[in-house]
Amino acid sequence: MNRRGSNIIRLVAGGYLAYLGFSLLQNLREEQPTHYIPMSAVAILFMILGVGIVGWAIRGFLLENKKNVEEQQENDGDLIEERDEETNSDVSVKDMNKEK
Repeated sequence: MNRRGSNIIRLVAGGYLAYLGFSLLQNLREEQPTHYIPMSAVAILFMILGVGIVGWAIRGFLLENKKNVEEQQENDGDLIEERDEETNSDVSVKDMNKEK
């Protein structure tokens, strides 16, 4: 699987974990069960892990985008150099001005 697919899966999984933690915490507040504190800790842990995984995925997207931009700029620079080499001839601009 490529990096983009991995980042998408991380984004979805992290979002789901954060959603699960938030909804669990919301249900705990409404019901007030006897095991409120351990379940609240688990809900908060889910939210922290979810947000962390989402951040990791976003960082992956940004690094991938930066890498693609750098590669594109490098390829554009190579194309410009190739065009310069193709159009380069023995006649210089000074020689062309002298002929006029």
